[in-house]
Amino acid sequence: MNPLHMMPHSMTTQTIWLLGIALFAVGVFGLLARGELIGRLIAIEIAFNGVALAAFAALAGHGVAGGGTLVLFAIAVTVSEIAIALAVWILGRSAGAPTDPDQSRELAAQEEQA
Repeated sequence: MNPLHMMPHSMTTQTIWLLGIALFAVGVFGLLARGELIGRLIAIEIAFNGVALAAFAALAGHGVAGGGTLVLFAIAVTVSEIAIALAVWILGRSAGAPTDPDQSRELAAQEEQA
């Protein structure tokens, strides 16, 4: 059974594709515009969810019932990666490390010169 048949009639494959593309665009914009590392991690997560939503739309549009399971598994893996990155970020912040990647590069360059 096509998973899109269980959705409201106003939700078509094209609508889901457009929502996925919009989420991806917002994520890429956030990745380019944010300076803080945590903001960039959240932007990567948003962009990936846009891709996952578009993949679900493509698989469901072709009648692949296991597409939702594949997308949920991919999202679970990404969430666990973000959780580990967040834990490392919190640890670094509590140790006094800079949270801005540009500051980290500047500190590394200063240490190389010393």
